[in-house]
Amino acid sequence: METRLVIIILLVHLIVIYYFVVGRHWLKCRLAGVAVSQADILFMRFRGVPAALLTDELVRAHKAGVPLTRMQLEMVYLSGGDIRNVVSGLIYAKRAESGLTYKDALELDLKNVDIATRLKET
Repeated sequence: METRLVIIILLVHLIVIYYFVVGRHWLKCRLAGVAVSQADILFMRFRGVPAALLTDELVRAHKAGVPLTRMQLEMVYLSGGDIRNVVSGLIYAKRAESGLTYKDALELDLKNVDIATRLKET
């Protein structure tokens, strides 16, 4: 009887840990229609990429109709950029029909330029 209780407690702990590490981010993406695998989210954590920030911004870009991939946003973070700035700038550029590309947005961000503000000024 005691071993069953220990096994049940361990299983509950594993399920809770899985949910907080991988499950909630994967479910958020899945419900929004963004293709990110559970393995991708797990490996993000190994690389030191904040999965919550990346998945939030990936969903936001997807909802705004900006075609970004997980790899592109990881590249922004790993190169020292600001994911929110790049996504906000690309969303604003799409609405303003300015033709800003991902590459241009990344370059501006790495120069510490607030992309959306810069686009408003032009």
